[in-house]
Formats: sequence, C-alpha cells, structure tokens
Amino acid sequence: MSLPQYTGAMVRTATVEVAGSSMAPATSSPSDTVTEKLLVHSLGGWHFVVRSVPCFATDVSLGDIVHCQDREGVLHLDEVSVRGGASTLRLLVDDAHEPFTDDLLCEHPAAAAGWPGMRERIAGQLTTVGCTVERLGRHLLAVSIGPDVDMTSIEQFLNELAADGVLQIQPGYIHQ
Repeated sequence: MSLPQYTGAMVRTATVEVAGSSMAPATSSPSDTVTEKLLVHSLGGWHFVVRSVPCFATDVSLGDIVHCQDREGVLHLDEVSVRGGASTLRLLVDDAHEPFTDDLLCEHPAAAAGWPGMRERIAGQLTTVGCTVERLGRHLLAVSIGPDVDMTSIEQFLNELAADGVLQIQPGYIHQ
C-alpha cells in the first residue's frame, strides 16, 4: 500500500492508552498509564486516519479512522470511528535460530542480498506479500495485514515459524 505524501500540518501523533499488553510498553506516563504514540493524518473535525502500525495497542489498526481529543496540547485517541479493515499482529523474533534456511523463506532479493538477520528476512517476506511492517528494537515486528492480503497464507507462514521456535505471535486488533 502506498501512502500519499502529507504536509507537516496534516500529520501529527496521537497518544493511545494500552491495556493489558504482555509486551514491553512504548512509553509510560507519570500516572503509570501505559501509552503508545501513533502517527495520524488529520481529516478535520478531530477525526484522523492512523498511519502507523500499532506495536502495543490492540484496539486500533493502520487505516482506522479515529476520533481524538486535545488534552493540554497533546492528541489522545478517544475511539475508533470507522475500521479500515486491517488486522495487526506482533511478532517477537528469536534471532538464536540463524541462519534462516531457504526452504522456509521464498526467494526474495533482500534475503539473497544478505540482510542482517532473521527479523529483516521475515519483514521482507511479509512486505513482499503486501503487509506493512514496522520494527521496534532488534526483535519486535508490528505487522499490518490489509483487507486485500490473504490472512490464511500469512497465518500459515507465521505458525510454521512459531512451531519451530523462531518467533512468538501475539494478536493486536484482528478485523472480523
């Protein structure tokens, strides 16, 4: 999916509270409420389109239209107004399983060029089939699976890797 270029006045960050994530939080506020910042594009009227893949928030996905409130100059996500149709998965990759065997990964130019590690190879494979992937740290991938991507083949690919102990899968928001 190709995202249009936006001017700085149209793109902001919105803070979303994260409830019950077993993965490490993005940030913590002084009140011990775990939060994550997401890139959003203004539609006007306090409505925004989410333009980044949530790593920790499990109730919002890339492409969702959300309503935000301004709290002391900081946007806070209030609610999802319209679902964009994407699902989100979080992958915790264990790089102890290097090298990655060719039979587990299709022939992708990035993999053949010797990308540095399994996480990048998995990210390359997922991007090749149409997913949007964001990286956090050395081991975490946040994956957005759009409504036009075959979720079954993605699940099969990732479940095989999980069964081999290569990664752990945690669902974010799963579109029904």
